[in-house]
Amino acid sequence: MRKYLYIVGILLTINIGIFWYIKGQFLAKGINVSFLSVGQGDASLISTRNVRILIDAGPSAKTVHELDRLMPVGNRVIDCVIITHANVDHFYGLLELIKHYQVRLVMVSGIESDDAKFDMVMSEVVARGIPVIYGRQDQEIIWDQARIKIVWPDFRIGFGESVAETKLNDNSIVTQLSYGEFDVLFTGDISARVEKEIGKLLGDIEILKVAHHGSKYSTTDLFLDILRPELAVIPVGKNRYGHPSADVLQRLKRYTSNIFDTLSSGTVTIISDGLNYSLAGFGSIRSDAK
Repeated sequence: MRKYLYIVGILLTINIGIFWYIKGQFLAKGINVSFLSVGQGDASLISTRNVRILIDAGPSAKTVHELDRLMPVGNRVIDCVIITHANVDHFYGLLELIKHYQVRLVMVSGIESDDAKFDMVMSEVVARGIPVIYGRQDQEIIWDQARIKIVWPDFRIGFGESVAETKLNDNSIVTQLSYGEFDVLFTGDISARVEKEIGKLLGDIEILKVAHHGSKYSTTDLFLDILRPELAVIPVGKNRYGHPSADVLQRLKRYTSNIFDTLSSGTVTIISDGLNYSLAGFGSIRSDAK
């Protein structure tokens, strides 16, 4: 990361969240969360009437193809792309995305990566004049009735610091979306170690984006007992890793029967008015708030 001068200020003050108010969006009614079917990778689109935020960009141009299906005709604006960490299955689709969509802001963790593909993609982002900022715990993006709060990483990892490739997953940007009584947790590729760290900051949620494509090293009983998700989505494609793990599926089944994966179900879209929510194509999941 130190190779680039693309960070627009530090924008962070310890213990003080950043509030990004998106003006003119107060007519939004309801929120959609789509977990895109992009193969073995992550890409999740959060949409209100006029604002769209993408968490991760998947491994390929397939992300653009899925967005083309979901986005209104003539709308080619993504207000913010959050890249949780520098693994190719989470960021490489950004290269094609910025060619086809107007991306207004990119957020990254600011953790140094030796991945040449990541360097190349970020160089393209900067060349197109797209502002890039760091994400850290307690930042918030707020618009209309919606809020995205960064839960992890915290400030123990500084900006521009290097970590071993094996530790990139545990420095994923973890975010919680709240819209009225509707809460979604996006976990990147964190392991049980980070789940234990952030568990004390969390409570009941409605939707869980299962970490690391259902890896057996994540989604512990302890974490699930804190979250008590009503619905779980596993972004996954054909892979050689055994994702999703049978152990994880078994643990999830102790809390919910609503378990979907993007390999079997394709793109999974959840619609909420802030109190009730439904799964597109499957009908209502919950009719009363917790």
